[in-house]
Amino acid sequence: MKLYGKTAPRVGELCVAVVSEIKDVGVYVTLLEYGKVAYVPIREVAASIPRHIRDVVREGQQVVCKIQRVKMGGEIINASLRRVTDPERQRKIAEFKKLKRVYEIFRRLSEKLGVSMDELIEKLGKPLVERSPHPYDGLEAIVRHGKEVLKELDVPPEWHDKIYEFLKSSIKVTEYEIKKEFKIWTLAPDAILRIKRAFEETERLAPGRVKWHYVSAPRYELHLRGPDIEELRNLFERIKETVARILFENNKMPTRIEVDGELLRPPRKAR
Repeated sequence: MKLYGKTAPRVGELCVAVVSEIKDVGVYVTLLEYGKVAYVPIREVAASIPRHIRDVVREGQQVVCKIQRVKMGGEIINASLRRVTDPERQRKIAEFKKLKRVYEIFRRLSEKLGVSMDELIEKLGKPLVERSPHPYDGLEAIVRHGKEVLKELDVPPEWHDKIYEFLKSSIKVTEYEIKKEFKIWTLAPDAILRIKRAFEETERLAPGRVKWHYVSAPRYELHLRGPDIEELRNLFERIKETVARILFENNKMPTRIEVDGELLRPPRKAR
């Protein structure tokens, strides 16, 4: 059983394939995600029609193609190589590698649980596909957030412990890091206390993910770590707002906060 219920690709879909046969007028490729053969006419092999098609592709070569036509339920498929852009190719190969990793994890997990691959895909894989951008992202979410995710996916409760422990030892969740330098000058008499309170409040915004390091007056380095780069960027904006609020609040003394060349302004209420 496959994670996705599709038996044939749709028009416009990107597919990873292997060149299986080369003819004078085109190329046959096997679509690895479907086990079906697609035909790439010579005019769709490269940006310009090659004089010798084997100068462009070879048997056994892995390629990414874009589906152009699907007939008879997928028995006749036409595809293009030249219409795939470099960013599309890179993105599709990355997704395909993640999918292969998912199948390998499921194979080993089915052995650990003592159930068939079909049952595991039905009760864990399909819920992941329905609720995650990619099933691997769903597996990472289980590692990141714990067995509560399995409960939400309605996975059999007797599987929870084994699945979680196995995934925790098999998947290393990607962590991103943001580093920013703050320069803080203030003549406020309670300057040290204000800076300390600002750092403590920002660390409470995301415990364990926010760290401050003293470099040398007036320089401080902020380190943010987490699995979601957009969440970190949003957190960074909240940290800037918090630092500005605490440093400028009820403070009429000269104060200046600079972050990577950007001057932070006092919040409206603090002015």
